[in-house]
Amino acid sequence: MSSNQSLEGTQTLWDYLDKTYKQNIVAPAYQLFHNIHNTHLSNNGTITEYLEKITRQAFKLDQLGWKIPDPIIASYMLLGLSDRYDSLISEIQNTPLDEWKSEWVKNRVLTHKINAPADLISKTLQEHGDT
Repeated sequence: MSSNQSLEGTQTLWDYLDKTYKQNIVAPAYQLFHNIHNTHLSNNGTITEYLEKITRQAFKLDQLGWKIPDPIIASYMLLGLSDRYDSLISEIQNTPLDEWKSEWVKNRVLTHKINAPADLISKTLQEHGDT
């Protein structure tokens, strides 16, 4: 086998691997999109861990060349919240879109004071005789 044949074989192999890799580059990005879409606070521990998971996965997508617009990242942050955040979500949904930044939403969520449901407060007061 001559060195030219060896080089041609190596180039053929390289071209095949390059083509195969490029065809499969969608799989990791798809998995990250899927993960972001299915991320919910209820299955991710603390609110900080939940928000960081979304941020981290969006960053990984960006590294793969799949940039998610920041308002969409902010939307995903809100979509997976529990109903305890409904008042904050309503407030944010009435904010102009140009103000929707993932860092802004993240800060709003982290500083949001969650009010206990009224029936829980009432039950607690009744148990303690403070009605």
